Amino acid sequence: MVLGTANFGKKYGIRKLKSKKNYLILKTLVKNNVNWLDTSGAYTNSEKIIGNSRLNFNIISKNHFNFSHSLPKKKLRKKIKKIIEKSLTNLKRKKIYAFLIQKSGVLLSKNGEQIYEILKEYKKEKKILKIGVSTYNFKELRKIIKKFKIDIVQAPFNIVNDELTKSGTLNFLKRKKIEVHVRSIFLQGILLVKSKKLPKKLNFLKQHWILLEKFYKKNSLTPIETCLRFVLSFRKIDKIVFGVDEVNQLKQILKSRINRVNLPFPKIELKNKDILSPIFWSKLK
Repeated sequence: MVLGTANFGKKYGIRKLKSKKNYLILKTLVKNNVNWLDTSGAYTNSEKIIGNSRLNFNIISKNHFNFSHSLPKKKLRKKIKKIIEKSLTNLKRKKIYAFLIQKSGVLLSKNGEQIYEILKEYKKEKKILKIGVSTYNFKELRKIIKKFKIDIVQAPFNIVNDELTKSGTLNFLKRKKIEVHVRSIFLQGILLVKSKKLPKKLNFLKQHWILLEKFYKKNSLTPIETCLRFVLSFRKIDKIVFGVDEVNQLKQILKSRINRVNLPFPKIELKNKDILSPIFWSKLK
């Protein structure tokens, strides 16, 4: 279990976490022996909040490395190193578990090889133990893996988005001995919202959410338990990245994680797949 910290100090999807709750959430993780965090230099103050907590966590950080124009090699190298060093400084760490490229397609750009080579240097120095990519595009991912040695892939996966398994990508990654981390298991928290309380822009989901609610009732499960049990039923997944809004929600999640019972989960095919894109969430207010 890995806590995602995208909403530490900023709005993420439909959620925003008040800063005073951050430390309490981190302390609750420690008490429950969950010692993994997922963050990014792009998440406003997330890295600083983690660093200032002085708590002992394994850290996965990431960055877009998305430069708007081509740069001379020396200048590009300087920029990349500055980004990585800033993350390490903010986190108050000499080393972290992994550094991920937040938009995997960057590796196929003109700057891709140099970005990868610098990450390899940090790995050689043991400041970064593993190099990874975060992706939404599985066809693009296969091209990247043919070209580069990738240790970790982070991808979305939840009860309404099973492309990771349906496309054969999960099996492909495990054959390559690549760690698989899944995120968006609660779909930015919207899978935990009742059908009657969906934002107007998400009304197209209502019929699917009603179907899920019937499933919860029939199996005496909460939305949190259902989302977790679905993901936990896939044993080839190495880590689950999840976000929370408050300590009570975190406690519910930690209580639910112990169950790996397989259930006949409902099949939900979304006609409007825009909701699975991060661009959709960035535009939703």
